Amino acid sequence: METYIYIMIALSAIFILLYFVFLEKEKNHHFKRFYLLSSALFSILVPLISINYGTIEVVGNINQNNSELLILPETKLVETTVFTLESLVLGIYILGFSLLFLKFSWGIFKLIKEIKFSEKIKQDHYQFILKQNKFTPYSFWNSIFLNKSDFLEGQIDYKIILHEKAHVNQKHSIDVIFIEIMLCVFWFNPAFFFYRKAIVTNHEFLADEAVLSQNKDIISYQKLILNELISEKILFTHPFNLHNTKKRIVMMTNKLTKIAKMKSYLTLPISALLFFAFVEKVPAKIENTVNKSLQKIVKKEETQFSGTQVSNIEKSAFKNEMISIKKDTIKPKKQKVEKVKEENTEMIPPPPPVKEISSQTEPEFPGGLAALRNKLAENFDVSKMKNSKGTLKGVLIIIVSEDGKSYNANYQFDDENFKTAAKDALEKTLKGVEWKPGTLNGKPVASQFKMPITMNFN
Repeated sequence: METYIYIMIALSAIFILLYFVFLEKEKNHHFKRFYLLSSALFSILVPLISINYGTIEVVGNINQNNSELLILPETKLVETTVFTLESLVLGIYILGFSLLFLKFSWGIFKLIKEIKFSEKIKQDHYQFILKQNKFTPYSFWNSIFLNKSDFLEGQIDYKIILHEKAHVNQKHSIDVIFIEIMLCVFWFNPAFFFYRKAIVTNHEFLADEAVLSQNKDIISYQKLILNELISEKILFTHPFNLHNTKKRIVMMTNKLTKIAKMKSYLTLPISALLFFAFVEKVPAKIENTVNKSLQKIVKKEETQFSGTQVSNIEKSAFKNEMISIKKDTIKPKKQKVEKVKEENTEMIPPPPPVKEISSQTEPEFPGGLAALRNKLAENFDVSKMKNSKGTLKGVLIIIVSEDGKSYNANYQFDDENFKTAAKDALEKTLKGVEWKPGTLNGKPVASQFKMPITMNFN
């Protein structure tokens, strides 16, 4: 879980930084909308994905002497204190999530209540929600909220209506709800707060662009925006005024350039590089190099031996058959028969010895195997096995890379709780650890060893 959080925060921070540096001031607003939504989703999904790659050759131990037995002490389960660091962190997360989700729910509830009980006028697929109090127009979903007297008296500039209709037509409310839910779940990630600001600002750019496509009078529209600076803020809506008024006014005079298009295209290879940099990579196949080499040598020698033996036996059988045919007419000569047998005996070579594999060393944990065992026992959380009884057994198979900086692990456990606890303990133990890699013929190689674990419960 910790690894997921770190990768998710790093990815989202990189993507939003790229947006503010390269894309924010450009006028390709539709691509910017796609980039913001897809990159936010990308950053939370990529850490969950694993891809298979090639084959990793693992040097297994020839004599299997490295299979040490780690026996955890006999354990009596007792009630542990609730106030642990993990429970404190979890409590803070739940509190933050609850507050933001309540705020989100309350905002949605107020909007639905206003839509349901306020006076409405329907026009095409829009509905105008007329309210008595003074406020700047805003929109949510297919509803546009307006002051009743100003609307009926025709005091609302039609460009304001066009602006809010653009928000409705382009379904900007979906983006806002999406990022608000992301903030509720991942409120501890500061990058998503910048995402919300960027998404809402880009919505205003899109709406301004839609208005100016129907009315080319930029100056009058800019003056209209400046006259609408003071209003109340309604959650999850698109009020006509914006905190980024200056950005909007500047953006209206910008033009879409070839450089802006090139920046958009560059985000695709950058995203691909980030994907392969942060996605979990798992070897598609694991092969035991030593066993494979031994099998090839033995198979080759056995084939040679078998072929020679069959050939000699066939010759011997043929000669013996010829002798038996002549038995009725010619008295067999004992000496010649013995000579044939001697020739056959000499022609069958003894089986060659299996070639020896040169020296091999095992991967070494900093401080040795004893340090690994002690550290693993320290990190083992027995509280995750409250319902366990009797004696439980399992095997950890640790595969260390040839540079000693990474590892893979397989878990052979019958009890799922025991497996989960062992996996968590191993991840904590090996986090940030750099091994001394195993060697074969003096060269570093990927290698593995097995560590059986037994736990007794009263």
